Amino acid sequence: MAEEVTTGTGISRRGFLKAAAGTAAAGAVAGGIASSPLALGAWREKAFAEDAEQIVASCACCSNGCPLRATVKNGRLASVDAIPEDRTSGGRLCNKGQLWTQVAYATEGRVLHPSKRQEDGSFKAISWDEAFSEIAEKLHEVVDKHGAKSVALCGGNGNVQGFYASRFINALGSPNTYSVTGACKVSHDTGWNMAVGAVPSTDLANADYVVLIGRSPANGIYPVQLDTITRQRRENGAYYVSVDPRLNNSVPALDEWVPIKPATDLAFLLGIANVLVSEDLYDHEFVEKYTEGLDEWVPELAKFTPEWAEGVSGVPASTTQRIARSLAAAKHGVVEHGFRGGLGVCYGNNVQTTRAIALVDALLGAYGKGGITIAGAATALGKLDPAKFETPKPEGTIWGADRFPNIPNPSSYLTSSLLFGAESGELKALFYVGTNPVLAHGNPAKTLERLSKLDLLVTIDVRWSETAGASHYVLPDVTYLEHNRGVKLSGQYVYEINQVIDQVNPDTKSAEDIFRGLADAYGVGKYFAFTHEDRKSAELSTVGVTPEELDAGGFVKINPPAGAAASNELVVSKKNGNKILFADDTFAKAGLGRVAGWQAPFVEPTADQFRLIAGNQPNEAHTYTAVSPYLKQITTDFNLDRVWINASRAAALGIEEGDKIELVSDNAVTPAVAHVTQAIHPDALFTGSHYGNRQEQLGSTAGYGVAYLDHAGTELDPISGSQLSQENAITVRKVVA
Repeated sequence: MAEEVTTGTGISRRGFLKAAAGTAAAGAVAGGIASSPLALGAWREKAFAEDAEQIVASCACCSNGCPLRATVKNGRLASVDAIPEDRTSGGRLCNKGQLWTQVAYATEGRVLHPSKRQEDGSFKAISWDEAFSEIAEKLHEVVDKHGAKSVALCGGNGNVQGFYASRFINALGSPNTYSVTGACKVSHDTGWNMAVGAVPSTDLANADYVVLIGRSPANGIYPVQLDTITRQRRENGAYYVSVDPRLNNSVPALDEWVPIKPATDLAFLLGIANVLVSEDLYDHEFVEKYTEGLDEWVPELAKFTPEWAEGVSGVPASTTQRIARSLAAAKHGVVEHGFRGGLGVCYGNNVQTTRAIALVDALLGAYGKGGITIAGAATALGKLDPAKFETPKPEGTIWGADRFPNIPNPSSYLTSSLLFGAESGELKALFYVGTNPVLAHGNPAKTLERLSKLDLLVTIDVRWSETAGASHYVLPDVTYLEHNRGVKLSGQYVYEINQVIDQVNPDTKSAEDIFRGLADAYGVGKYFAFTHEDRKSAELSTVGVTPEELDAGGFVKINPPAGAAASNELVVSKKNGNKILFADDTFAKAGLGRVAGWQAPFVEPTADQFRLIAGNQPNEAHTYTAVSPYLKQITTDFNLDRVWINASRAAALGIEEGDKIELVSDNAVTPAVAHVTQAIHPDALFTGSHYGNRQEQLGSTAGYGVAYLDHAGTELDPISGSQLSQENAITVRKVVA
């Protein structure tokens, strides 16, 4: 174990472990639920020993889609367990995956019938035939008047939604199908794409000194990484540093917390790079072989001393120096590249921050040796043979691709910018499937204003969301446990995402049936003249598994992809001749300079204001958390809907634990309850990012928690098209009775 260190706010490791007690308690309760499937234990084994089935399926709580094995009796769910062989989950489902299963049986806020918005804003239940025919008629009007490219769709997680939804939109003649990826990490992935031509992975299993930038596995979608971290610390003496404005739930399992002023991660990284270069600590062999342009960066980098970085980020210069030296001295030191935090969709300098991580890791020689790995071509599932099944071939490029040329995949990353298409009038009809852009993609009031300009807005979802409330038609989807969602790959395994339980609400339909119905009503049913088994056979054709083998085993190991020839050459970049460029015209053309330097966030709070930041807590499952009864109960029991405020700042404002407060910005006034703690940087406020619903059909969920995006601006990042969810300046007022 390394020496005792002190954080930038004067809290020692012992101190921050003590400060973490409340946070860790909530995580421990959640972890306890996760450790034994739904806590049923021996009772479950006895109760369901007879006439019970075990069915392989997949979680839909987040984009990981961890495989699971469900125990079912008489068509109802008894329990869920992870599949031990699965690499994604590490053989265990997180508490979110366990408890999210109960959404299938939750009643509050569910969409139960196809519904049409009336002139007064209320909704009237209609039949499926009416819904299909009316939507098809309006689509014909839009396409005839404005062209097929004026129609677009954004879908949530799930290959059924993606496959059938995309096929339907393409059948209309439009290429405009988008996923929800851009709502989480578009700036992060754009920065990596610009820097190295790929979005890499971090090899935590082989790293021995790791700096996590805004990354908390315990709070996020990869909790299995905590096992890797714990094992590395125990067996190999690995050292882990969390750089985060808040003391997140991973910190008690790590070695050091560095509180940083939000939106200044870039300054800290430039300070690290300065030390590595000025003290000649970088990996000369790697830099000479795999990079170009360091000589051009050195004069600019000289300005960004640890002392300069301290003035911007609040991280003591001595801390920056010590961490830089420790990274260089480690056998496998790496700055872990995060996911959201200061990199994903939060600040206007996210792309430049990601670039800085890529360059610091290049100075460390971290690529391919226990640090950053860039994957080669992966095995892909097969597609329907167009010679047998007529396939739509829309003309033109996807809307918005020309606006953001640096993003890796427009279909995955233009989620937020669709709202600008609605505002400009270029998009006239939008379908949203299992996603809620009003509450997730930017300033809600402005989002609603933009969506109101559409001729047709259709939401397909299991629950009444704010986006559903703004739609012309709302079509009720089944939950992920109530239909077969096709075939999926997970590492070296292939499995089928089977239907697990009987359909709960009789007037709901799966996405497959919804888009088949819409296609028939519109007159493009010929593109859906295949069966589920046809699609299954096509998907399995590339992995050497027959449908019969999959039916028998449910979860089948496959061979590595043919033709993936081994190479002794380390892949550090998929562009620039396998070189990482310290001086790069790609960034220069985007306005970020040929060499990396400081870029301020778009909004700078004054000395008496705060920046409101948001993120996951262990029980939170994206914007659906508050409509999952068990996940919401955890939030209620542990007061996780409160807004964190630093104890010293709270004292100056006369605010005590549990006081009612107001968050005031140029865009909104939001009521909240204060959680007074030392576990947050003095310049930051923190709230869970998945509350603040206001749709009346949600019942008790409406009005629960804080809608932090109420305070966000309406601009997008000009480079990636990302929302800037934490570009805000907040004044806190105590509410006096």
